[in-house]
Amino acid sequence: MSQNATYSMIITQLLNDHRDAEGMSLSDFLTTSGLSQSTWSRISRGISHFSIEELRATCNALSLDLSEIIKTADRLARDLPEAEGVNVLDNLKGTENKSILPTIIAGAALAFLISRTLKK
Repeated sequence: MSQNATYSMIITQLLNDHRDAEGMSLSDFLTTSGLSQSTWSRISRGISHFSIEELRATCNALSLDLSEIIKTADRLARDLPEAEGVNVLDNLKGTENKSILPTIIAGAALAFLISRTLKK
């Protein structure tokens, strides 16, 4: 069975990497960005997707350039299928998400594959 990820999952992993590098706790990050723990969790697990406002707020919380995060996420969305066998799904409706949940890759595994792909 192939593994799947969403574009928003890729972005959450990139943001987590930056947050960790800055030494910011998840709690502080969520407070600063205005996202709830449940929203972050749903996005990270591929159940929900970022709104543009949420994406902007999370980038601002980490003093990141939104366009740079998008550029890196675009590269990963293009490279992950061939490099790591991870299909990056298009934005799906909620009912479709439920049927693909068993094939969504775990966050830790996605983090590893993203890290490995970025080093190539």
